[in-house]
Amino acid sequence: MKKQIYAFIFLVIIFLSSCVGTSPSRTRVQVQPRRVFETVEISDRSSTAPFIVREYFKDSSSYGKRSVYFSTALFLADLGILGKTTNEQFKEYASIIFFEFPREGQLKEIIIPNLSQSTDADAEKNAYLFLTRQKNSEGREYFLIESNIPIAGINDRPYYDGYVMSIDRGFWKNQIPGSWTSIMFLYFVNNNLFYRGMAYPSKAAPLVITERGDAASDIRMNAVLSGQSTLFEIKNKLKETVEASVKNATPENQQQIDSIKRLEQYTNLSLSAYSYIDGNFNDAKTYFSLSERIIVDVSDSVWGRRQNELRNIMNYLINTIGE
Repeated sequence: MKKQIYAFIFLVIIFLSSCVGTSPSRTRVQVQPRRVFETVEISDRSSTAPFIVREYFKDSSSYGKRSVYFSTALFLADLGILGKTTNEQFKEYASIIFFEFPREGQLKEIIIPNLSQSTDADAEKNAYLFLTRQKNSEGREYFLIESNIPIAGINDRPYYDGYVMSIDRGFWKNQIPGSWTSIMFLYFVNNNLFYRGMAYPSKAAPLVITERGDAASDIRMNAVLSGQSTLFEIKNKLKETVEASVKNATPENQQQIDSIKRLEQYTNLSLSAYSYIDGNFNDAKTYFSLSERIIVDVSDSVWGRRQNELRNIMNYLINTIGE
């Protein structure tokens, strides 16, 4: 019996010794990189090479200009730089990123040198965008954008200010770990391009939800993105729902009156966005003007912040980019 006990103790000692010997020396587990990039040193952001695009094979697709511009506005809002972007710069972003796409199996790599303009010597200042063509589980195609950009809304930053390259903390030099990668989607339906980013609150409010209020339920865009409906049908459904809700409403106090006004204001903003995406600039301008005539404080909620974001985007597109 003693021999069995000694043998057991001996095996336990051997096992513990082997565990100590194969210990990872208390180092942090590295996150598997998702993409590899080449650092580019360009100190002047306004140089003659604001974009660097790696060679790739293009497909023959093209999408409506207004939907491309709307997607561009959402993207720049995600970066937190929409309001600081001129008309000329905006159209350059649209042209480089959203007007030409890679074929299946191809990678479109775009480098925006010194986008963050950070003063931190150890910060990664360049932005890297990796565009690929993908298919969902139903076989529908879309474009995927992977990027090293920490989205401004998620990180509670007013703009992209770079990040520190900590080699000993799950980060390899010139490699972007999966946990650091922003994911953005580009869907295309009936010649229109639909951008969906990761910002919070969602800058793509009308693409996810068209209206929200105490007097009405949500009307979502999933039917359009799946090809089961059209922008025209969604717009009509939205107008009918809101008109019925406002008509049947019997507000009893100022809070309920303000709720109805916010619903009408958000609805007109959404209709302005849909009209713009569909190429009808005059309707977009009219609906935006109607929303501006409604005087009401926007609620301090997720929906209220989305409404403000949508207003800023439509104001920029109509008054800065124009027809």
